[in-house]
Amino acid sequence: MAHWRKGIRAEYSGNVEAEERYRKIFEAAEVGLWEEDYSEVQRELARLRARGVTDFPEYFRRQPEEVPRLASLIRVLDANSQALKFHGAGSLAELGGSLERVRVPEALPVFREALVAIAEGRESFQSEVQGKTLRGQTVYSVIRFAVPRKEAQFKRLIVSTVDITPRKLAEVALRASEDRYRRIFENAKVSLWENDFSAAFEAIQKLKAQGIADLRSYLLEHPDFVRDYLGLIRIIDVNPETVRLYKGGSREQFLGPLTRFIHEEALSCYAEEMMAIVEGREHFEGEQPDRNFAGERMQILVSYSVPRTPEEARRVVVSVIDLTARRRAEEEQLQVQRLESLGVVAGGIAHDFNNLLTAILGNLSLLQCSGPEEQLLAETRQAITRARGLTEQLLTFSRGGAPVKRLVDLARLLRETVGFALAGSNVRAEFHVAPDLLEAELDEGQFAQVINNLVINARQAMPAGGRLEVEAANEQREDGRLFARLAFRDQGEGIAPAHLPRIFDPYFSTKQSGKGLGLTVVYSIIRGHGGHIEVASEPGRGALFTLHLPACARRSSPVPEKPLQDLEGLRVLVMDDEAPIRRVARGMLQRLGCAVLEAADGAEAISIYQQGLQSGNPPQAVIMDLTVPGRMGGLEAIRRLRTLDPQVKAVVSSGYSNDPVLASPREHGFAGVLAKPYTLEEIQRALAELIRQD
Repeated sequence: MAHWRKGIRAEYSGNVEAEERYRKIFEAAEVGLWEEDYSEVQRELARLRARGVTDFPEYFRRQPEEVPRLASLIRVLDANSQALKFHGAGSLAELGGSLERVRVPEALPVFREALVAIAEGRESFQSEVQGKTLRGQTVYSVIRFAVPRKEAQFKRLIVSTVDITPRKLAEVALRASEDRYRRIFENAKVSLWENDFSAAFEAIQKLKAQGIADLRSYLLEHPDFVRDYLGLIRIIDVNPETVRLYKGGSREQFLGPLTRFIHEEALSCYAEEMMAIVEGREHFEGEQPDRNFAGERMQILVSYSVPRTPEEARRVVVSVIDLTARRRAEEEQLQVQRLESLGVVAGGIAHDFNNLLTAILGNLSLLQCSGPEEQLLAETRQAITRARGLTEQLLTFSRGGAPVKRLVDLARLLRETVGFALAGSNVRAEFHVAPDLLEAELDEGQFAQVINNLVINARQAMPAGGRLEVEAANEQREDGRLFARLAFRDQGEGIAPAHLPRIFDPYFSTKQSGKGLGLTVVYSIIRGHGGHIEVASEPGRGALFTLHLPACARRSSPVPEKPLQDLEGLRVLVMDDEAPIRRVARGMLQRLGCAVLEAADGAEAISIYQQGLQSGNPPQAVIMDLTVPGRMGGLEAIRRLRTLDPQVKAVVSSGYSNDPVLASPREHGFAGVLAKPYTLEEIQRALAELIRQD
């Protein structure tokens, strides 16, 4: 039962933290994001299905009044700033909890198709839709959402919207006059391409004349034909936004055959474009990968009116919308969800494991041996220390609060940790560290783990030995923020392109002996420190991992270590729900000359402390376990103790060594931290520091 309650508590904490991370991604997205409640719509569709409706397109064609009725059942729960701005709203309240004020009759056919997509259980829905602002201005967007698989997910359906109003207005202007078209073409805030499809259009007509039964399969099986077709398309002009988006130097770089913009990973997308002409569609719209002139990957949405005659084919305006930021936001949200699902389990395991290690390590600290036995004890203590490091990796997945940060000399930490990780290997490190490298506020233990994992990854990539280049330099963003850029470049075989998108996923590994957690831990820690990590690699040319970490302009001052204070006669109250931990704590404290009182939960600790106050002899120090399943834990107990005695001196102890309370103990009423598992020396140091505060 205790483990069940503990799991519920860990899951609740994880959900709250996931919600906070989701909220940051939601608000920072560069596209419009809506959180909508479709539960009533889903229930209505279920009722229709129960009544025997199977052909939903036909049903809505015969019952058109059902479409606006179901549309009115949608409730808007939240919207980010981009979504509100798109409709000219200053706050969610202005929309009145629904989209009725910004919906237009022209949008009903699109909503009908969305209803059909939900009813038929498709994977996702995407379409252009017309709307209006609160002031009545017409706007256009591309809406997209993943169709939920579970009933509960309809309560919080995320709908993304991309503003395509400039492109739509551009199309209207093109039909009106060439002069207006040119002005819009030049000033549009979306990428516009003017292409000549005439030769390609002719090639398609010849292909159709061959009478091939399944043209789509033919195109997919003959990529050379697709490449030849694309080579027949000529770029006549691009607008300034295209030059900016693709990081080109001038529009002249773009002109000529489309061949230079062909990418192998997008061949299936190009084949679908060809099918739009073959089938005589009015409009083509499709998402595909691309690269800019700097070689950076992009995800774009391509759309244009499909030419139906040779005359129309001579001049086709293609719009390109950059979806890279939107896809990155979606990928990061999925990454957070993956880490959180693993974290719920990992956090509970690590907590229980740390409690076991506390008893083992504490008892070992009390043993005194000489000769061979002392060496065996030392090796055992080292093994437990390594096990403690493993629990730290597990706890990284269930990170509860901010890391326990302090100002750290990055240059020192880099050299020390890299040197330690490469000790005894045939890989040598080559450092290129800026002499003025800034310091950073970080959790030194966690960040050492980041460096260690990256170095081990490089070692394993170079089994025959080699060179690991470690670079560190300062960088300043356009907004004035300071960052430290750390780069690790190995000489291994590199990472296959197909593996790069999954390189930080939990349990993904390209090694037979790998567990697939090292880089996931790196990703989680870097994100927890407000930084980000990038990876670049080509087969046969090694891998490059680049970290960008917020840095500080100020420098830390060395703090001289103070001698430990004598604890002889100190009265210490130990509160922990596990008897083995209380016993080992008592043994260590008695070894230090302390008088020990014990309590199994917060309520008992308060009672003992209150009795001491009444007798004029309260405990001089309190060690509080943070989590007591089903009973009062340390957090509530310290609040009540401070009411009884504002001068109470308490140290918080927990198997959740990354709990937010341990990150900022003073904000929660504690004067110090003792993370489990701990040794005799660590408990002595924690109490000495506590008493020194007098």
